[in-house]
Amino acid sequence: MDNLKKAHQMAFTLNTAIIGTLIIYAIVIEVIRKQLAPFTGFGEISDISVVRYLFYGIVVINVFAIRVLRNLILRKSSSDDARSIIQKLFRSAVITAALCEVPALLGLILFLLVGSIRDFYQLAGLSFILVFLHFPRYGNWEAWIKNTDKSITSCG
Repeated sequence: MDNLKKAHQMAFTLNTAIIGTLIIYAIVIEVIRKQLAPFTGFGEISDISVVRYLFYGIVVINVFAIRVLRNLILRKSSSDDARSIIQKLFRSAVITAALCEVPALLGLILFLLVGSIRDFYQLAGLSFILVFLHFPRYGNWEAWIKNTDKSITSCG
């Protein structure tokens, strides 16, 4: 279980850093807004609605991709040992954390292109919710391993 604690601590730290990154994005955006007021973006896009729809579509796909990838990574097999289970949990946490940040990044890009503060805060808010929902909880990891141990022993 010592390896589980170490892996969980690294995943916890990574997810905490993602939350910190979301806060830094907001600070940077507010600084840009104040320094370059009125900020209308660095890009010259005649029809931003196409880009906006594309980005929001990517976000929807991303939300589903998180669930699908987590299920694929955490798929149990009879050959799993404690080490491989911990690796699966950690790998799942890292990939999920990275995908949870995608909406905020797209919101940041929209802001930088056209100065859309509303899009940024909506998408950053979604990122924050996703990180919170998928934040690695040690109790869940322990329960998953115990459940896996039972299924492995019952499979032979």
